[in-house]
Amino acid sequence: MDWSVSQPQAEPWLTMTPASGTLADQTTSAEVKLTVDAAGLAVGEHEAVLELRAGDDVQRATVHAVVRNTK
Repeated sequence: MDWSVSQPQAEPWLTMTPASGTLADQTTSAEVKLTVDAAGLAVGEHEAVLELRAGDDVQRATVHAVVRNTK
């Protein structure tokens, strides 16, 4: 079963690796690494929506990132 994860509204500060793959069957899983690059982000809260697709199923998840002033 093919799967993918994407951002309907691309946020350059969030990357996903890998963004797609193939599962042997419905009982297996895949690991996706999310990386937040806070460089250039303003202090405050940021969010991105992810769409996870596997076969005909589509789920959404929200990623929240908080950037604090550390000075």
